[in-house]
Amino acid sequence: MVAGFMAEGAITRGRPTRCKGEIPMLYDEDQLAFEVELKRYAHLEVLLGVLERDKKQMGHLKMGEIYQYQLEQIMDQCLRDMAEIRDYFRQSQGEIIQTVQLAGERLVEYKYKGYRYQVKYLNEFMRVECGEMLKGYMKLKRDGTM
Repeated sequence: MVAGFMAEGAITRGRPTRCKGEIPMLYDEDQLAFEVELKRYAHLEVLLGVLERDKKQMGHLKMGEIYQYQLEQIMDQCLRDMAEIRDYFRQSQGEIIQTVQLAGERLVEYKYKGYRYQVKYLNEFMRVECGEMLKGYMKLKRDGTM
């Protein structure tokens, strides 16, 4: 708890909670860029887990080997993208403290310039956004065409 910004158990959607008498912090462009990459990283973690689970369930399909190969290619690209984001995190002034999957949301706690933040991503929105990411990896347009 740096400078009294985070109350115990407070969910702030990336914004620090102010205590009485504290001056509100302003976001800079670097922090906004960090949060964009943080969101992308959290979504890639979920997408990778889903793809791994789907890959295990393809054994009974007649063309399962081909589908598994495509999933492996997508998973490799996800891992490369995650590695790039981790490199970005190392160079930035922020770091992920922990990620917790709750019943209806994914909670990510991170530190930026010495201040602790929490952001939550609702599972329903993550499902849609992960689907859009997967379409991007598969080179599909939003309407499902190539």
